[in-house]
Amino acid sequence: MAHRRDHRISALIKHKAADFFIQQQEYRFIITSAEMLDRRTLCLFYTTAQQQSADLNHIESMHQSLCEYTPALKKHIAIHTHLKFMPKIIFQLDYSTLINSTNTDI
Repeated sequence: MAHRRDHRISALIKHKAADFFIQQQEYRFIITSAEMLDRRTLCLFYTTAQQQSADLNHIESMHQSLCEYTPALKKHIAIHTHLKFMPKIIFQLDYSTLINSTNTDI
């Protein structure tokens, strides 16, 4: 079972990451959840508004562009929080939203 502090940090970073991506105009990434994998690594699960109609190559290029935002995102989180230690942030496509969106199209 994860420590209560891990849940609080993941919720705080999820909120600040969502704020960061709301301000971005190039791509619209929606942070769906966050999970501390260990004490040093946070996984942000995301989806996009264009995800339903996107092919695999397009999703891969969007993921690469998302990874390029990592330094700016970490700076934004550091400015707007008072964390002593910033965990490593990794991104993963939220497949549950992809599956749910394809099921509603049927």
